[in-house]
Amino acid sequence: MISLKQFSLLFWKRFSENKLNQVAGALTYSTMLAMVPLVMVIFLFSLLFLYSMK
Repeated sequence: MISLKQFSLLFWKRFSENKLNQVAGALTYSTMLAMVPLVMVIFLFSLLFLYSMK
């Protein structure tokens, strides 16, 4: 079993080697970009539903 210090050092080494910060940023950007059309479709269907009830 490894200690907390060893785990922290290993984590930081792997984090810096694999550029996880850049990958996480790209994933966040892609997710936010994909959510815009989804929100617009939900908004459109909610408006259509509300106007059809009048």
